Amino acid sequence: MKDLKEVDKKFLVNIFRGLELFSCLSDEELLEIFEEMGEAQYVAGEKIITEGEPPDFIFIIKEGEVDVTKKKFFFTTARVGTLHPGDIFGETAMLSFGPRTATCTTTKDTVCFLMFKETFHYMLKYHPEFKNHVEDLSAQRSLGSKKK
Repeated sequence: MKDLKEVDKKFLVNIFRGLELFSCLSDEELLEIFEEMGEAQYVAGEKIITEGEPPDFIFIIKEGEVDVTKKKFFFTTARVGTLHPGDIFGETAMLSFGPRTATCTTTKDTVCFLMFKETFHYMLKYHPEFKNHVEDLSAQRSLGSKKK
């Protein structure tokens, strides 16, 4: 895993500004997060996360494409979406503190920025406004899933 370059940090600030999850953080707080992030490369067809596993990272796609699938029944899955550069995934399990809710597989060679679980939990612990914001989002998602 590689460290982030300054140009990557500017790219990430623009992405994070548009994400509800991180909307309450200042640029300084975002840069604090970016210092703890890394970058990883995946080949086409590689599974990045698997439904049901515990979370370890939040992913932001820098380059490439990722298909998202969910189990329908015991042996079948359904594709629920395709993600592109600038899209984030893996955050749902971090918000719920539960297992991964989908499987994400690359459809072409892909580069992702990675936010470690520990970094996310550090932000929750030492940034009360962020913690309150995350708890509100988690409650909204929980209510939304119960309405379906």
